[in-house]
Amino acid sequence: MAFFVLAIGAHLRVGDRSLGRAVTGLALALATLVVTGMWAVAQGDPGGVVSTYVRDVPEPWWPIVLLAVVQLGDAAMCFKPVDFIARCFTDVGLPRALWPVMPWIKVAAGTGPVAGLWVPYVGALTSAALVVYFVLAVSAHVRARDPSTGAGHRIGRNLFLNATVSLVACVAVFVLCFLR
Repeated sequence: MAFFVLAIGAHLRVGDRSLGRAVTGLALALATLVVTGMWAVAQGDPGGVVSTYVRDVPEPWWPIVLLAVVQLGDAAMCFKPVDFIARCFTDVGLPRALWPVMPWIKVAAGTGPVAGLWVPYVGALTSAALVVYFVLAVSAHVRARDPSTGAGHRIGRNLFLNATVSLVACVAVFVLCFLR
């Protein structure tokens, strides 16, 4: 939830009022927390919610580190966006005022899963937020008609490499490393 609260704050800070995706993510995260909390209370074990779903020690650890390296590399390329990232931002209609926010979101996305090596629920929460983030990224690419790259209707590079592969990687880390 903190990820989406910070995203909403970043949008508002730069004057962007298109908050639909961030508010949707926040609502889903809040609904998950409420439903899980209600289930735990019904089971008589509200303190055991995290331990029910999240591993005590994430394993294997190496996909978490690999995901973090990729996210931090992406963040570095976003500080002064390299050509393909700038094209990606432009193609999906990301307002230029939000471009400076993206590297910091990606730094948080890279450090959160690694923090999960010591505090597993932080890694699980960050990984879950990354899954939602990349689902929204895929939808932004589809909405921007990124998949249709001309007459061949092949999947566009931005949609496939930047969003879909990242989504699959985040789902894999979340499920394989953090969930029981």
